[in-house]
Amino acid sequence: MRGKILQNLCRFSEILLKGIDKRERERERERERDDKI
Repeated sequence: MRGKILQNLCRFSEILLKGIDKRERERERERERDDKI
């Protein structure tokens, strides 16, 4: 039981980190677009 909870936590944190990375990349792209204009 305990191991399963730990696995779920690890998976959840990985998904969260990936989501944060995506947002950061999108912001960087928007900045690049603003610089070009």
